[in-house]
Amino acid sequence: MYALVDWHQLNPGDPNYNLALAKQFFTDIVTSNKHRNNVLYDIANEPNNVAWQGIRDYASEGIPVIRAIKNDAIVLVGTHGWATFGASDGGTLQEVIDNPIPFDNIMYTFHFYAASHLEFYRTRLDSASDVLPVFVTEWGS
Repeated sequence: MYALVDWHQLNPGDPNYNLALAKQFFTDIVTSNKHRNNVLYDIANEPNNVAWQGIRDYASEGIPVIRAIKNDAIVLVGTHGWATFGASDGGTLQEVIDNPIPFDNIMYTFHFYAASHLEFYRTRLDSASDVLPVFVTEWGS
């Protein structure tokens, strides 16, 4: 069993807006849990109205905070378009493939809701999971 701790910020959807607060949050949380091997850290849950480059820049600032405390921590990073690899905001999967996050032991997140995320979303998830480590952190039927 694992525990997932996330930094969830919907408004504004650009995680860079609260970067300093996120760094403090993860400093405190990772320090408290560094002895545990079953904690995953989602540094940007559902980024929206922000380009992939902005999320990547945020991750490049946030991941070192976690890794300075627990160097083997699994870090999850939300993708653009509310964690859909851009499917919900007109972005593309290729943006992530062309400019991945430069750290090991990370996974990109995807959110899937069966009632509204039809074939287009399923195809995006399938394509992403063929080339990137993907974790579906939210899903619903």
